[in-house]
Amino acid sequence: MKQKVERHYESAEWARISYHLEQKGYILLGEHYSSSFEEFETLLTSWNINSSQYIFGQSPRKKLSSSIYTATEYPATEAIPLHQELSYSTHAPRYLFFYCRTPAQVGGETPLLDCSWLLNEAPSHLIQPFLDKGLRYHKNMPYRGGIGKTWPAHFETNDRLVVEQYLTKNNIQFQWNKDESLSTQHYQKATRTHPDLQQKVWFAQPSLWHISHLGERGTFLQQRFPTAKLPIHVTYGNGEEIPQQNIERLRSWKLENAVFFQWRSNDLLIIDNWRIAHGRTPFAGQRDHWVAMGSSTA
Repeated sequence: MKQKVERHYESAEWARISYHLEQKGYILLGEHYSSSFEEFETLLTSWNINSSQYIFGQSPRKKLSSSIYTATEYPATEAIPLHQELSYSTHAPRYLFFYCRTPAQVGGETPLLDCSWLLNEAPSHLIQPFLDKGLRYHKNMPYRGGIGKTWPAHFETNDRLVVEQYLTKNNIQFQWNKDESLSTQHYQKATRTHPDLQQKVWFAQPSLWHISHLGERGTFLQQRFPTAKLPIHVTYGNGEEIPQQNIERLRSWKLENAVFFQWRSNDLLIIDNWRIAHGRTPFAGQRDHWVAMGSSTA
């Protein structure tokens, strides 16, 4: 599984990019492709990318333009577990585009893991319960203050009707609470059939959604609040709690088997999000990355 992440300097035609995505699920381009939001968006348009919005997205990030966001803004001291973007939703983007404006001085790597490989190689006792039972994602979103990302930030709107339409359309159970917060839960399978590979791939986020990801703070919250009031949590699909030691071992196993590379200024990483999980290691110094997401019509 261990392999070097090559940096390509060849022509940035989508046909060439697609070839590398089919071979490995990602490609790292080392040319200077963008210095502004407009140039980045123009590049995506030239590749016939239909950009998508980060609706219902859990990670804290800022919207910089109509289709560009900051990379996840977790504290620099925290690692972000390997995951596939919006894999807990019905509209996960096919491709992710990470552009590095300023790499971290130390750390800040983006580990990558092939989730078709994971499905065959991960310890059976860690993933088989997910395959048998599925997952149930739980979330509580405040309106203004409170713990976690607000529901207006999740849905990029203050309109409750728009939010309810999204939730109903996507088979997500929801409840508006007296404090104007919004609680949701929904069931999701642990796999998806990849359209190019024509095989099932792991497509779930227990490592990032489980409250233990928040460390001691997560333990405190779980002891104090019921599941429906936690900012984020995941159980097996039948509502059964996932043993924390299994979650922790799955997180570490994925990281142990991921590939890493050092970012350079102006690098552009393109990921097949349905196949490749990504994360972030802790870092020091300023780290400035943009991200866009979408599907190709080419």
